[in-house]
Amino acid sequence: MHGSINKSDGTLREVTSLYAGSGESLADAPDAAASHRLLVAATNPLLTPDEQSELLRDLGFVDQNIVLVDLNDRATRRGVTYDVAWVNNVGLFFSARDADEQ
Repeated sequence: MHGSINKSDGTLREVTSLYAGSGESLADAPDAAASHRLLVAATNPLLTPDEQSELLRDLGFVDQNIVLVDLNDRATRRGVTYDVAWVNNVGLFFSARDADEQ
């Protein structure tokens, strides 16, 4: 996991996590789903648990049978943009960033 903040005001710039695995299923990155939910809660504490679940569904985390190599989505909630993608030879990439950051 890697993160950065805006020095001027201490707000979130970006947090990124990477998970290695074959990409065949979420079982290849068993802590990924829990980590993603924690990352969402930490970067966007005003989201309700239902809103967090909806966000993760919108990003493609609908069940344990997902094929990670097929993930490539983006969603924005309350000023935070979330990206998920499979990066060949690296693994599952998940990030949260200020929606206004370039």
